[in-house]
Amino acid sequence: MKEAGGPKYRARSVDNLADEMAELRRGRGVRLFIFHDDDFFTRDRVHDLARVTALREALRRRDVRDVALVVKARPDDVDPEVFAVLREIGLLRVYVGVEAGSTQGLRTLGRGVDLAANHRGLGLLDAMDVDACFNMLLFDPDSTIPSLRASLGFLRRWAHVPMNFCRTEIYVGTPLMRRLEREGRLVGDEFGWDYEIADPAAERAFRLFTRAFWDRNFRCDGLMNSTLGLGYHLHLLRQFHPHALTPSLRARAAETVARVNLDCVERLEALLDFAASPRAASVDARDEFAARFTEKTTEAGAALEEEVATATRALVAATREGRTRSAPRWRSMAAATLALAPLAAGPDASASPPTGERVLLADATPPEGKRPVPPKKDDGKKHPRPVSGRPAEAGRSTPARPPDPVPPPNDPLP
Repeated sequence: MKEAGGPKYRARSVDNLADEMAELRRGRGVRLFIFHDDDFFTRDRVHDLARVTALREALRRRDVRDVALVVKARPDDVDPEVFAVLREIGLLRVYVGVEAGSTQGLRTLGRGVDLAANHRGLGLLDAMDVDACFNMLLFDPDSTIPSLRASLGFLRRWAHVPMNFCRTEIYVGTPLMRRLEREGRLVGDEFGWDYEIADPAAERAFRLFTRAFWDRNFRCDGLMNSTLGLGYHLHLLRQFHPHALTPSLRARAAETVARVNLDCVERLEALLDFAASPRAASVDARDEFAARFTEKTTEAGAALEEEVATATRALVAATREGRTRSAPRWRSMAAATLALAPLAAGPDASASPPTGERVLLADATPPEGKRPVPPKKDDGKKHPRPVSGRPAEAGRSTPARPPDPVPPPNDPLP
């Protein structure tokens, strides 16, 4: 990177980005755009506002209006004006870099923000009804029982926000790695660096956590990842089928997310109580506690997984019902429907949709002046079956879109 020369921060022009989005929308029917970019925001409010405003206008000139965005942001990136513009474009979800819920944790990680910024960022997204989620690095090399309790207090405050939690891992070349190396606390090699938490009680708490929460937190389809998915499905429904999102569905999803998160917080509080007690110094006592605690945590997690699955299936069903009620049908083939349908294949779910509905978000809008051709009545002959939600002749290439009447101006940003 250093040898490449040039500026460290280089961004595509807004017009270049909008051209690609328009091509994906028209050519492949894509409606969900995920910007997995740590530098989507620059911590320069004026620059960010100008850039997202230019993107909004560029997309409007290209008639790209019915899309959704997913971005990543630091808590101090969340500015009301910047995010209001993103909301107009179609902001759906924000991965918020909360990382720590205690002052000690934020300092150890060198985040450059305080707890107030974490609260403020989540609060602004909450008020804008944007799907926020975050990961918390609950344990770090300097964790203590009091700092862990402070982080649990943060999680309790934002229990309705989908999240996950784990330990801080060491990345090569980071200030934290260099410090641990200087202190003689870094162990392992390039294939995996490790450390022990300096506070013995906090280290015991971490070891107990890894045993009891491993399945819940780290299985791909485990409880915490499924709960993140539930919040995502809720906002997909709000974005693409708002008429199908009822207050009861919204409340059920929010209550389920909060129930999962609070269950985690309460179990972690019990774990910290034991880890800080004199009994935890005994290996036998730790093994006995870990076995019993893990069994109960796993049992509760299985029950909560079923609650999450049931709430998710309700959102999937609402998406399908909303698609059926919409008129005309081809305009309701939203990205949410295609994203959710494969997840409803449980034993009590309806049959999977036709293969044609699993293609990569193919544009379901018929050409101007054309109507879907209904299949002929059964006359003993075979007739081609139209792809669900598209006209029978939709296999034709879509006519090229005429050029914009007003050429887009030069990108105002570098």
